[in-house]
Order: sequence, then C-alpha cells, then structure tokens
Amino acid sequence: MFTAAGMTLCVIQFAFFMYMILMFMKMDFTQGFKFMLLAYSSAFIYKNMENSGIIRFVARN
Repeated sequence: MFTAAGMTLCVIQFAFFMYMILMFMKMDFTQGFKFMLLAYSSAFIYKNMENSGIIRFVARN
C-alpha cells in the first residue's frame, strides 16, 4: 500500500525526470542535470524518511 507522501513525491520525481529528458533534448545539459539531481535527491530524502520511521511504510505479506 502506498502512502500519500510517497505518491506525491513519486509524481514530483516523475515530473522532474520528464523535464530532465526535455532539457537534454534541447541540449541544455546544465539545466537537465540540475533537475535530475533534484529528482533523485527527493527520492533519496523520501527513502531515508521512510527508513527512519518518520513516514510509515505499510506492507502486506
């Protein structure tokens, strides 16, 4: 089961990823790289928050 925070951050990460692809297609490497770093850092922060217990992870076995 997904948490609301997880779904929100996933959408944000996907938007940054799509924007990064568009920036690379326009040959603006620095802007694309900046958004790629932003997207992956948001995923890293979410994963750390999830592992530390700040965001509860609900899983079914």
